[in-house]
Amino acid sequence: MKQATVGFRTHSGWATMVAVSVEKRAPHVLARERVHLVETFTYRFRQPYHTAEKLPIGEARKFVALAEGAAERLAHRAIHKLQSELARQGIQATRCSLLLASGKALP
Repeated sequence: MKQATVGFRTHSGWATMVAVSVEKRAPHVLARERVHLVETFTYRFRQPYHTAEKLPIGEARKFVALAEGAAERLAHRAIHKLQSELARQGIQATRCSLLLASGKALP
């Protein structure tokens, strides 16, 4: 079975997900997708910590927990879908990377 690496780059409320393999010593993009990590794509949900800081502490905790739960469910669903699509092509995702920063120089 061929192998692939899956990479993620997070953004506010969404992430880029890319699956790549190596064929003939060159990278080959197998899949590229924008994955929503919020069910309602509005500022309130895309920026849950900014929203939570304006709420009473109890409400803030609940709001953040709901946002985290939704993000986890949506991410899991997207990853599972990608794994299934790759498997149908005889490819197994064996590695993963997560880019946490853009690497831009600070002013």
